[in-house]
Amino acid sequence: MNNKKWKNVLKNKIFLTTALTCLIVATVAAAAVVTFRNRETTNDHAAADLNQTEQGVGSDTQPGQMADQEEEPADASGEYQVGDGVLAENETDPPSQETAAETEAAAVGEETLEPSAEAAGEADSSNVTAVNLTFAEGSIMQWPIQGNVIMDFSMDHTVYYATLDQYKVSPGVLIQGEPGTQVVSPANAQVTAIGEDEEIGTYVTLDLGNGYQAKLGNLRDVAVTQGQYIEQGAAIANLAEPTKYYTVEGPNLYFEVISGENSVDPFLYLQ
Repeated sequence: MNNKKWKNVLKNKIFLTTALTCLIVATVAAAAVVTFRNRETTNDHAAADLNQTEQGVGSDTQPGQMADQEEEPADASGEYQVGDGVLAENETDPPSQETAAETEAAAVGEETLEPSAEAAGEADSSNVTAVNLTFAEGSIMQWPIQGNVIMDFSMDHTVYYATLDQYKVSPGVLIQGEPGTQVVSPANAQVTAIGEDEEIGTYVTLDLGNGYQAKLGNLRDVAVTQGQYIEQGAAIANLAEPTKYYTVEGPNLYFEVISGENSVDPFLYLQ
């Protein structure tokens, strides 16, 4: 083989070697680039998974705890149990002591509200046991107040009324007294009427039994109710200031006793 051919062959071998080497280097470089990119992609995916896991666990998750925790079991009512001081879903505030007391009172039929004065009076009158109304001819009653008699009973002739400056009959007696003096029931009785009269002011009518009644006028601060049973000596009211019909006579209790339909002399029955 001559030198020229040898040189050509050598050149071809060098060219092929160089080309092969370049190809190998390029292949290795490409492989390195692909490997590097694969690693970056893997790291990105791992970082994203870690971030999602941390968000799912929340800030209260401690290291070593599972990110996905099971929900606490529901109780018999379907509501989730919660910690102390936290209300379950749809749960209302616990009742106050006052509300609880009212509920308990309602359960046993007790009334928690205070009754009005009118209702209390009606209750008192309905709860008072009836007393024996046995007043009759010859019975004795006590004085409703203690004082001087300033006008006598008189139905068969007229008497002088100083304030009116005229004479007329007197169906009752006037007993002198100080305003505010307590007036009591002259006998066992039932209150049949409480009213107002221009001449004798506020009055109370009592049923004594057997057709006998007593009427007391010039009163204030009445302490009884219609229909109420009272015993002899029980407080009825206080003595009031006189009406315009008795300004000259002064403060007094009007006291009338009635038998059937006729006024009778109270002194027949007073002690």
